[in-house]
Parts: sequence; C-alpha cells; structure tokens
Amino acid sequence: MEVLFLSHYLIFLFEISNKIEIKKLNYSTLYLRMPTFNHEVKEKVDSVIKTNHELITETPNLIIDVRNNGGGSDVTYSDIIK
Repeated sequence: MEVLFLSHYLIFLFEISNKIEIKKLNYSTLYLRMPTFNHEVKEKVDSVIKTNHELITETPNLIIDVRNNGGGSDVTYSDIIK
C-alpha cells in the first residue's frame, strides 16, 4: 500500500516539475520555462511552441528558463531553435 501511494506521489511530482510555462512579462519580453528536454514531453513542447508561435516571433526578447532542467534529447527542443 505504501509503495502504491509513493508511486502516485512521484508521478504527481513529475507532472508538476515538467510543466512547460510561457508568459509575457512585458511588451518586449516573453518567458518560457523548460523544466525538461525529456523526449516524452516533445508533443507538449511542440504544442506550446505552435500555439504561441506568433507571440514568440513578435516579441523581441525571449527568456528560456532551463533552471533545474534534468536534460534529455535535443529532438525535444529542436523546434524552439528554428
């Protein structure tokens, strides 16, 4: 029973820690939080980039926050650097 609870807890923490966040800080700066480059979140990353493409390309400054990013695959972030 404890292992099952712990398992769900770890999954819950993984989901929180892998939340991709994008927000406009002011008229000239956009903030993008990338907590992981794990290939399992590639679809989510691609969706955020596609949905916000116009905002990303029209905002002069882009902050990509990779603090506490555990790494992953360059395939995950390849659409960001295009």
